[in-house]
Amino acid sequence: MAAPTQAPVLPAWSALPPADEDPGLEVLRAVASVDADIASAFDRNPAVQDLLSDLSDEESQALAETLRARVGRGGEL
Repeated sequence: MAAPTQAPVLPAWSALPPADEDPGLEVLRAVASVDADIASAFDRNPAVQDLLSDLSDEESQALAETLRARVGRGGEL
């Protein structure tokens, strides 16, 4: 019988690459920008918060994905 293999040990912490060498940084900036645009749209209409509080977790997730896709395509909220 073969001995069980062990998963490689990963370091508990590793430094992030410098900003000019991190290809994921632009993705994070884009996502943050979209989320800020969505939040801004809701801030302009506080009554929306009351309607959103009744959504289930699944409905909230679906709405967030739809809004991100629309804003990501340059759509207006």
